[in-house]
Formats: sequence, C-alpha cells, structure tokens
Amino acid sequence: MAQELSPYALYAARAFIDALKGRLKLGLIVRKPLAASLEKLGFSFKELTREEAQKRLNEIVQVKGATITHADLIKHVALALVAPSALLTAFQKKLVYTSGVDTGDSVVLEFLIDIPRLFRPSLSYYLWLSIPYSPEGAEKLTTIFRTIKRSADRAPLTPQEWADLSAVRAELAQTGIRGMDEDLWHRL
Repeated sequence: MAQELSPYALYAARAFIDALKGRLKLGLIVRKPLAASLEKLGFSFKELTREEAQKRLNEIVQVKGATITHADLIKHVALALVAPSALLTAFQKKLVYTSGVDTGDSVVLEFLIDIPRLFRPSLSYYLWLSIPYSPEGAEKLTTIFRTIKRSADRAPLTPQEWADLSAVRAELAQTGIRGMDEDLWHRL
C-alpha cells in the first residue's frame, strides 16, 4: 500500500481515538485527534483550514491530473468541506470535516462520522482521507499510521464496529476511493 499514489481512506472508532488520547495524554476533549496525535508523536505538519483543504483538493485535480474517480471524490468531499455539517443524504448520517494536515508530500483530511440511533447513543467514527503526492509521501503516511496504530492499546476497528459502519461505507464506496468499503488497517 505504501507505494500506491491514489487516495485511500482509513476508519477509526471513537474507542480507538479515546485509547489513543489516553496513551498519548492528549486530554479529555480533543477536537482534532489526528493533528493532536501527530504533534504529540513528533511528526512535522501544517494544519489546514477548511478553505485550504478545499483548495488543496482542487490543486490535486488540476495539477496532478486526477482521474474521474478522484474528481468524484472532490464532489463528495466538497459537501463536507463547504457545509459545517453535511449529511449523507441516503442514510441521514453526518459527515463533518474536522481538520486536515499537510506533511509536505501528502495530505490527510479528517472527518467525523456520526450515526444516530433510535433510543441508543450515537456511534462516532473518524475517517482519515489520505492523499499522497509522491512515493515518499505514501511511505511517510504508512509510517504515520503505523505509529498511530501502535500508540493505542486497541485495534482501530473491531469486527462489530466495522459492521456498524456498513451503511456509511456503502454510501462512501460510490466515490471509488480505496478503503471506503475495505478495512486497510491490516495492510499497514
């Protein structure tokens, strides 16, 4: 996976993020867990605003010669970037842009997925949309995600958490992005 330059997605359950916050001593309330984790782990990056993230995606399409699949990605992700709380229309699940980081040779956009459930607490997951610009960027992303995975005392997703994401994964899989409907953590 490290050598492929196409965008890919990784999901992380709220429990994984909570374990990561505890192990890295990030505090109780962390609005941008990816950026906070990278900072605590010593990785250099630039945090992207919503506007910068949208601009970065547009540059990738224009400069890097993105395929139609990647152009479709822009349309789907743009909804979450433009609106503070964009809904996945078919299932009324929220996909909210929380932060983005630019490592120089790759970009990772972080989204919060909220799945409301009747008479039960909502389920929350994070989606990390990773876009490497070069083979070095792809390798750096692999290193970052391996380090994050090792820093928590649990797996990013249990089989039950993966199953609970099925409706959202089905909707996002239409973008054609690797990892939207496949758990890529085992490849790291």
